[in-house]
Amino acid sequence: MRKPKSFKDFILGILFVAVLGCVAYFIADLLKTEVVPGDIAVQSGDTEITALQRVTAEQRKDGSFLDCERFDIQTDSADFPVLHMDKGIVLEATQDPWGDMYYTVYRSDYSELYYRSIFFSYPEESGTYYIVIDTAWGSKDHHFTTQHGFTLIID
Repeated sequence: MRKPKSFKDFILGILFVAVLGCVAYFIADLLKTEVVPGDIAVQSGDTEITALQRVTAEQRKDGSFLDCERFDIQTDSADFPVLHMDKGIVLEATQDPWGDMYYTVYRSDYSELYYRSIFFSYPEESGTYYIVIDTAWGSKDHHFTTQHGFTLIID
């Protein structure tokens, strides 16, 4: 490294490095993607729906935490999109969830067929079912937990 010719050159060098650092910081900040909850698409045959989403919590690295309501199955299931079963079901998240997805299936009388299973298996008997999927999106530094719901009708 060359020795600066004068104090003025030394100060200009420091300013140049500082400006480069600021520019690099702002570019990195612009490239950061904001964490947002993903959606869950559900397909059966030629029909595809997007499950109703409810954010149930948000937690940030700084310790801030927002706690929200979970689905009340007896009330909120009236707003669930409806899917008629045609041979099988494909569930697809619009982005990678952070951790496992948990599936709860309710019968038409709102009783649980199964609760928070990490495996989804659709009911084999005909009828109306309410499906609730619990998951999280983001990272340990900033994440959302969500519930996604839809109504499944098996003829």
